[in-house]
Amino acid sequence: MNTEEKIIADMLHIHLGDISSKNELDTCLEQLISGQSLAIDTIVNAANPTLMGSNQGVDCAIHKAVDEILGYPGAFNEKICSELDSLSEKEATNNRISARIRCPRGKAVMTKGYGFCDYIIHVVGSRYDGKDVSKSQSFKKQRRVFGTCSSSRIKTLESCYYEIINIVKKHPDIKNVAIPIVGSGEYKFPFELAMRIAIAGVGNALIDWKQKDPEAFSDKNEGLQNIVFFIFPNEYGEKEEAERLLKKYKEVFQKKSQVVISNSFQSQMQYINEIKKYDYQRGYFFIARSLRILLAYSRLIFIWTYVKDLCGKNNWQIRRGAVEGITMIKMLFPAMAWLLIRNCAVFQGSGPEKFFAGAICFNLLDTVTYLIVLIVMADIQNPSANVIRSLILLAFNYLEMAFGMAYLYYLQYRNEEMIYREALKIGLVGGEEMAMVNSIFEYILFYANTALKFFFVTLVFGYLVGHMRQRKFKS
Repeated sequence: MNTEEKIIADMLHIHLGDISSKNELDTCLEQLISGQSLAIDTIVNAANPTLMGSNQGVDCAIHKAVDEILGYPGAFNEKICSELDSLSEKEATNNRISARIRCPRGKAVMTKGYGFCDYIIHVVGSRYDGKDVSKSQSFKKQRRVFGTCSSSRIKTLESCYYEIINIVKKHPDIKNVAIPIVGSGEYKFPFELAMRIAIAGVGNALIDWKQKDPEAFSDKNEGLQNIVFFIFPNEYGEKEEAERLLKKYKEVFQKKSQVVISNSFQSQMQYINEIKKYDYQRGYFFIARSLRILLAYSRLIFIWTYVKDLCGKNNWQIRRGAVEGITMIKMLFPAMAWLLIRNCAVFQGSGPEKFFAGAICFNLLDTVTYLIVLIVMADIQNPSANVIRSLILLAFNYLEMAFGMAYLYYLQYRNEEMIYREALKIGLVGGEEMAMVNSIFEYILFYANTALKFFFVTLVFGYLVGHMRQRKFKS
């Protein structure tokens, strides 16, 4: 019998309601999916690290709801301790509620639902450390402050959603999950940013799960079926904004691709804020910290940083494909320029030749700064696709450098009967003699070629390969 495959985009829903209301949990899917009588069996609680409840927000409401079912205040805390604390920890507190950390930030822990639902998954998000945003501000204004948050706070919040899906993977009896917008309450994340992270985190985790285990998605009636993002009712139009974001991201999920949360400018500013706020704590002091800030800012001036946004928009895979395409273009550009100035009369002359030379130098500077950033900012950057891809792209980067230097040498020495094969040899492996150097420009050319080869051979193909162990990859 043929079974219908799960479509991830169709599994995600938005509901305006109170996640701590059992009636809402029992009826929301009937409203969202007509003709089906389904109830939420698992909810997510935006908790604090002790899991002992809060004085406000989703955490407070869920604790009160479970306590009411169990019959007295603090009952849910006692149940959590009985499930998660070891015997020695219980004895150490003399039967009192322990204030220890039961769930680190960015992680998730599951307990029973005690009559409220089957399971409760507790996650602990991160506190927003960017520019303060009023809930009454328009979402357009909220987007302007995305770059003021540090990258680690966004990664921690995103990790919560991956952890939720990891728990769901291990429990095939979980079918319908309700998730609040973690971080948008007490932890002060702007709603739109928190919503982007929620949809992207859950959707990307599901895409990753489906790629690694297609059979888990082969039958839409088995295992996880629906995930509902609960938005608490208010007057600021969050539901409409959430539906807009979900619709936009669903278009990417329909293509079985992952999405990105921030554009290149926002991501780079998040790295800059990460360095400024937390590098001293990591042991980076004045020189190292200043270099990292300078390199991070340098990425904002190169046009190729933004071209991948134009090509890929919200699609992570297309953006990575754009990076590969840009690498190929930059590698082939010197060869194209060389052919044009040698064979097309319209491109022969100092104007076109200098334009090509300037573009090649700009691309080389872009490549070199990008590779240095990979090395000195590996601890805070987002994951690359995989190790093999990175090594292949490094080889293309080296060829770009070789072809670019060959073009510059040919342009400088062609009047001295340097044929293109000699220029290409110098670009690829070096070998020019200091006797050829007679002007300041030629000194710059000679030492730039030597320095670039030293950089690639000793730093990139040596140090970076060893440094790969410290970098995080998607696979």
